[in-house]
Amino acid sequence: MATFPTKDDFKTSYKAGKAQVLWTAMVADLETSVSAYLKLAEAENYSSLLESVEGGAIRGRYTFIGLKPDIIWRCEGDRPEINRRTLGGVREEDFEKIDKPSLESLRDLFSESLIELPEAMPPSAAGLIGYMGYDMVRLMEKLPDAKEDIMGTPDSMFMRPTIMVVFDSITDLITIVTPVRPSDDISSDLAYLRAEERLNDIISALSQPLSKSAQSMDETASFEEPVSNTSKEKFAAMVARAQDYIAAGDIFQV
Repeated sequence: MATFPTKDDFKTSYKAGKAQVLWTAMVADLETSVSAYLKLAEAENYSSLLESVEGGAIRGRYTFIGLKPDIIWRCEGDRPEINRRTLGGVREEDFEKIDKPSLESLRDLFSESLIELPEAMPPSAAGLIGYMGYDMVRLMEKLPDAKEDIMGTPDSMFMRPTIMVVFDSITDLITIVTPVRPSDDISSDLAYLRAEERLNDIISALSQPLSKSAQSMDETASFEEPVSNTSKEKFAAMVARAQDYIAAGDIFQV
Protein backbone atom coordinates (compact mmCIF):
# COMPACT_ATOMS: atom_id res chain seq x y z
CA MET A 1 0.00 0.00 0.00
CA ALA A 2 1.43 3.37 -1.05
CA THR A 3 2.54 5.84 1.60
CA PHE A 4 2.77 9.58 1.08
CA PRO A 5 4.84 11.71 0.87
CA THR A 6 7.84 9.93 -0.63
CA LYS A 7 10.76 9.27 1.65
CA ASP A 8 12.87 11.91 -0.12
CA ASP A 9 10.18 14.59 0.16
CA PHE A 10 9.62 13.64 3.79
CA LYS A 11 13.34 13.96 4.52
CA THR A 12 13.50 17.42 2.92
CA SER A 13 10.66 18.75 5.07
CA TYR A 14 11.96 17.02 8.19
CA LYS A 15 15.44 18.50 7.86
CA ALA A 16 13.86 21.93 7.30
CA GLY A 17 12.20 21.59 10.71
CA LYS A 18 8.71 21.44 9.23
CA ALA A 19 5.90 19.44 10.85
CA GLN A 20 4.16 17.18 8.34
CA VAL A 21 1.89 14.18 8.00
CA LEU A 22 2.52 10.70 6.64
CA TRP A 23 -0.56 8.97 5.28
CA THR A 24 -2.00 6.13 3.28
CA ALA A 25 -5.48 5.30 1.99
CA MET A 26 -7.56 2.17 1.57
CA VAL A 27 -11.03 1.28 0.31
CA ALA A 28 -13.58 1.09 3.11
CA ASP A 29 -15.46 -1.92 1.63
CA LEU A 30 -17.78 -3.13 4.41
CA GLU A 31 -15.92 -1.29 7.17
CA THR A 32 -17.92 1.46 8.87
CA SER A 33 -16.65 4.23 11.10
CA VAL A 34 -18.33 2.60 14.11
CA SER A 35 -16.91 -0.87 13.47
CA ALA A 36 -13.47 0.66 12.90
CA TYR A 37 -13.73 2.64 16.12
CA LEU A 38 -14.68 -0.48 18.08
CA LYS A 39 -11.63 -2.29 16.68
CA LEU A 40 -9.15 0.54 17.15
CA ALA A 41 -10.24 2.15 20.40
CA GLU A 42 -11.19 -0.84 22.52
CA ALA A 43 -7.96 -0.67 24.55
CA GLU A 44 -7.66 3.14 24.44
CA ASN A 45 -8.44 5.35 27.43
CA TYR A 46 -8.44 8.51 25.31
CA SER A 47 -9.93 8.42 21.81
CA SER A 48 -12.58 10.19 19.76
CA LEU A 49 -15.17 9.56 17.06
CA LEU A 50 -16.43 12.70 15.31
CA GLU A 51 -19.30 12.52 12.84
CA SER A 52 -19.64 15.63 10.67
CA VAL A 53 -23.18 16.96 10.32
CA GLU A 54 -24.35 19.71 7.99
CA GLY A 55 -27.21 22.00 8.98
CA GLY A 56 -27.82 20.07 12.19
CA ALA A 57 -29.57 17.19 10.44
CA ILE A 58 -27.76 15.98 7.31
CA ARG A 59 -24.80 13.66 7.77
CA GLY A 60 -21.66 15.23 6.36
CA ARG A 61 -18.92 13.79 4.21
CA TYR A 62 -16.22 12.96 6.76
CA THR A 63 -15.97 10.96 9.97
CA PHE A 64 -12.82 11.27 12.11
CA ILE A 65 -11.35 8.78 14.56
CA GLY A 66 -8.57 10.14 16.79
CA LEU A 67 -6.23 7.77 18.66
CA LYS A 68 -3.09 7.62 20.79
CA PRO A 69 -2.65 11.27 21.82
CA ASP A 70 0.84 12.52 22.58
CA ILE A 71 -0.55 15.52 24.49
CA ILE A 72 -3.63 16.00 26.67
CA TRP A 73 -4.61 19.49 27.84
CA ARG A 74 -7.39 20.20 30.31
CA CYS A 75 -8.62 22.90 32.63
CA GLU A 76 -10.89 23.62 35.57
CA GLY A 77 -11.84 27.26 35.31
CA ASP A 78 -8.65 29.27 34.91
CA ARG A 79 -6.43 26.41 36.12
CA PRO A 80 -4.99 24.69 33.04
CA GLU A 81 -2.68 21.70 33.05
CA ILE A 82 -1.01 19.56 30.42
CA ASN A 83 0.36 16.04 30.04
CA ARG A 84 3.07 15.54 27.43
CA ARG A 85 3.89 11.95 28.44
CA THR A 86 0.73 10.15 27.38
CA LEU A 87 1.96 7.63 24.80
CA GLY A 88 3.05 5.12 27.41
CA GLY A 89 -0.26 5.43 29.26
CA VAL A 90 -2.02 8.39 30.85
CA ARG A 91 -1.14 8.93 34.52
CA GLU A 92 -2.55 11.68 36.72
CA GLU A 93 0.86 12.46 38.18
CA ASP A 94 2.13 13.41 34.70
CA PHE A 95 -0.23 16.38 34.41
CA GLU A 96 1.65 19.63 35.03
CA LYS A 97 0.11 22.95 35.96
CA ILE A 98 0.48 25.79 33.43
CA ASP A 99 1.26 29.25 34.79
CA LYS A 100 -1.05 31.00 32.32
CA PRO A 101 -4.79 31.62 31.96
CA SER A 102 -6.63 28.67 30.43
CA LEU A 103 -7.58 30.32 27.14
CA GLU A 104 -4.08 31.70 26.59
CA SER A 105 -2.48 28.32 27.22
CA LEU A 106 -4.96 26.66 24.86
CA ARG A 107 -4.14 29.18 22.14
CA ASP A 108 -0.46 28.39 22.64
CA LEU A 109 -1.13 24.67 22.20
CA PHE A 110 -3.18 25.31 19.06
CA SER A 111 -0.30 27.30 17.59
CA GLU A 112 2.19 24.60 18.56
CA SER A 113 0.06 21.89 16.95
CA LEU A 114 -0.57 23.52 13.56
CA ILE A 115 0.36 21.37 10.55
CA GLU A 116 0.00 22.36 6.91
CA LEU A 117 -1.98 19.61 5.20
CA PRO A 118 -1.66 18.60 1.54
CA GLU A 119 -4.47 19.84 -0.71
CA ALA A 120 -5.89 16.36 -1.25
CA MET A 121 -5.98 15.65 2.47
CA PRO A 122 -9.38 15.65 4.23
CA PRO A 123 -9.77 18.72 6.47
CA SER A 124 -9.07 18.36 10.20
CA ALA A 125 -6.90 15.30 9.53
CA ALA A 126 -4.37 16.47 12.13
CA GLY A 127 -4.31 18.80 15.10
CA LEU A 128 -6.32 18.96 18.32
CA ILE A 129 -9.63 17.32 19.18
CA GLY A 130 -11.63 18.17 22.26
CA TYR A 131 -14.45 20.10 23.83
CA MET A 132 -15.20 23.31 25.68
CA GLY A 133 -17.97 23.02 28.26
CA TYR A 134 -20.61 25.66 28.85
CA ASP A 135 -18.84 26.94 31.97
CA MET A 136 -15.89 28.08 29.85
CA VAL A 137 -17.98 31.17 29.10
CA ARG A 138 -17.12 32.30 32.64
CA LEU A 139 -13.59 32.94 31.36
CA MET A 140 -15.02 35.31 28.75
CA GLU A 141 -17.80 37.08 30.64
CA LYS A 142 -18.53 38.04 34.24
CA LEU A 143 -21.19 35.64 35.47
CA PRO A 144 -22.41 34.39 38.87
CA ASP A 145 -20.52 31.56 40.53
CA ALA A 146 -21.00 28.15 38.95
CA LYS A 147 -23.14 25.57 40.69
CA GLU A 148 -21.57 22.56 42.35
CA ASP A 149 -19.84 20.23 39.89
CA ILE A 150 -21.46 16.84 40.45
CA MET A 151 -19.86 15.14 37.42
CA GLY A 152 -16.19 15.87 38.10
CA THR A 153 -15.30 16.41 34.45
CA PRO A 154 -12.89 19.12 33.25
CA ASP A 155 -14.44 22.32 31.93
CA SER A 156 -12.43 21.76 28.76
CA MET A 157 -10.18 19.02 27.41
CA PHE A 158 -8.21 18.66 24.19
CA MET A 159 -5.97 15.86 22.98
CA ARG A 160 -3.50 15.72 20.10
CA PRO A 161 -3.87 12.36 18.32
CA THR A 162 -0.85 10.70 16.75
CA ILE A 163 -3.26 8.71 14.57
CA MET A 164 -6.27 10.00 12.64
CA VAL A 165 -8.50 7.65 10.65
CA VAL A 166 -10.76 9.57 8.26
CA PHE A 167 -13.78 8.03 6.53
CA ASP A 168 -14.93 9.72 3.32
CA SER A 169 -18.54 8.80 2.55
CA ILE A 170 -18.30 10.11 -1.03
CA THR A 171 -15.14 8.35 -2.23
CA ASP A 172 -15.63 5.38 0.15
CA LEU A 173 -11.99 5.72 1.18
CA ILE A 174 -10.33 5.49 4.58
CA THR A 175 -7.36 7.82 4.96
CA ILE A 176 -4.97 6.95 7.78
CA VAL A 177 -2.85 9.88 8.91
CA THR A 178 -0.03 10.26 11.40
CA PRO A 179 1.60 13.62 12.20
CA VAL A 180 5.39 13.83 12.40
CA ARG A 181 7.11 16.69 14.20
CA PRO A 182 10.89 17.04 13.82
CA SER A 183 13.12 16.21 16.77
CA ASP A 184 16.85 16.78 17.18
CA ASP A 185 17.11 13.35 18.80
CA ILE A 186 15.50 11.40 15.94
CA SER A 187 16.82 11.12 12.38
CA SER A 188 14.49 11.58 9.42
CA ASP A 189 14.92 7.91 8.46
CA LEU A 190 13.93 6.73 11.93
CA ALA A 191 11.02 9.18 12.11
CA TYR A 192 9.75 7.91 8.75
CA LEU A 193 10.11 4.28 9.82
CA ARG A 194 8.21 4.86 13.08
CA ALA A 195 5.45 6.73 11.26
CA GLU A 196 5.12 3.89 8.74
CA GLU A 197 4.87 1.42 11.62
CA ARG A 198 2.01 3.44 13.14
CA LEU A 199 0.13 3.36 9.84
CA ASN A 200 0.75 -0.37 9.38
CA ASP A 201 -0.47 -1.10 12.91
CA ILE A 202 -3.79 0.57 12.07
CA ILE A 203 -4.11 -1.31 8.77
CA SER A 204 -3.45 -4.57 10.58
CA ALA A 205 -5.99 -3.78 13.30
CA LEU A 206 -8.67 -2.91 10.74
CA SER A 207 -8.15 -6.26 9.01
CA GLN A 208 -9.08 -8.13 12.19
CA PRO A 209 -12.63 -9.15 13.12
CA LEU A 210 -14.41 -7.44 15.99
CA SER A 211 -13.50 -8.87 19.37
CA LYS A 212 -16.21 -10.58 21.41
CA SER A 213 -16.18 -7.76 23.95
CA ALA A 214 -16.71 -5.19 21.18
CA GLN A 215 -19.54 -7.24 19.69
CA SER A 216 -21.25 -7.42 23.08
CA MET A 217 -21.51 -3.62 23.08
CA ASP A 218 -24.37 -3.99 20.59
CA GLU A 219 -26.51 -5.65 23.24
CA THR A 220 -29.23 -3.51 24.76
CA ALA A 221 -28.25 -2.21 28.18
CA SER A 222 -30.71 -1.89 31.04
CA PHE A 223 -31.03 1.31 33.05
CA GLU A 224 -32.97 2.43 36.07
CA GLU A 225 -36.11 4.47 35.50
CA PRO A 226 -35.01 8.12 35.07
CA VAL A 227 -35.99 10.59 37.79
CA SER A 228 -36.12 14.33 37.10
CA ASN A 229 -34.03 16.58 39.33
CA THR A 230 -36.32 19.57 38.62
CA SER A 231 -40.04 19.98 39.24
CA LYS A 232 -42.37 20.86 36.37
CA GLU A 233 -43.14 24.24 37.94
CA LYS A 234 -39.46 25.13 38.41
CA PHE A 235 -38.68 24.12 34.85
CA ALA A 236 -41.48 26.31 33.48
CA ALA A 237 -40.14 29.25 35.51
CA MET A 238 -36.65 28.66 34.11
CA VAL A 239 -38.01 28.69 30.55
CA ALA A 240 -39.90 31.93 31.18
CA ARG A 241 -36.75 33.54 32.57
CA ALA A 242 -34.75 32.41 29.53
CA GLN A 243 -37.37 33.92 27.24
CA ASP A 244 -36.95 37.24 29.03
CA TYR A 245 -33.17 37.07 28.47
CA ILE A 246 -33.71 36.29 24.78
CA ALA A 247 -36.12 39.22 24.37
CA ALA A 248 -33.57 41.50 26.05
CA GLY A 249 -30.85 40.34 23.67
CA ASP A 250 -28.66 38.91 26.44
CA ILE A 251 -28.67 35.33 25.12
CA PHE A 252 -29.51 33.56 21.87
CA GLN A 253 -29.07 29.90 22.84
CA VAL A 254 -29.97 28.17 26.08
